[in-house]
Amino acid sequence: MSETSKLKELQHGDVKIANEVVATIANIATAEIAGVVQLKGGIASDIADVFGVKNNAKGVKVNAEDGTIILNLSVVVAYGTKIQEMAELIQCKVKENIEVMTDLNVEAVNVHVVGVKMKSAAELDQSNE
Repeated sequence: MSETSKLKELQHGDVKIANEVVATIANIATAEIAGVVQLKGGIASDIADVFGVKNNAKGVKVNAEDGTIILNLSVVVAYGTKIQEMAELIQCKVKENIEVMTDLNVEAVNVHVVGVKMKSAAELDQSNE
């Protein structure tokens, strides 16, 4: 069973948000940022990729305690990207999206740059045109 973060106790019951939902929000917000090539998961997600299993929480680890969230994101960036600026943008955008969508408090968004990828020959040709 997946872990959840308790959001609120309402008159007719509780609202809980699965950590996978928080991870998916972080994944989508990160993927929209220029310079991010992909989020990189561990060996289990690499094996899942081989079998075509889609994992929207790939590259995101969520630690939830007492209504606060700490996220660890593993990203691969495009060569030439200003890593510090991109990491700060990821932190702001992920924190904002999660807090707005879930009303949970995001204590930290830790960005781990785990790789750099060069542009392919086709991408280089397009940028030179």
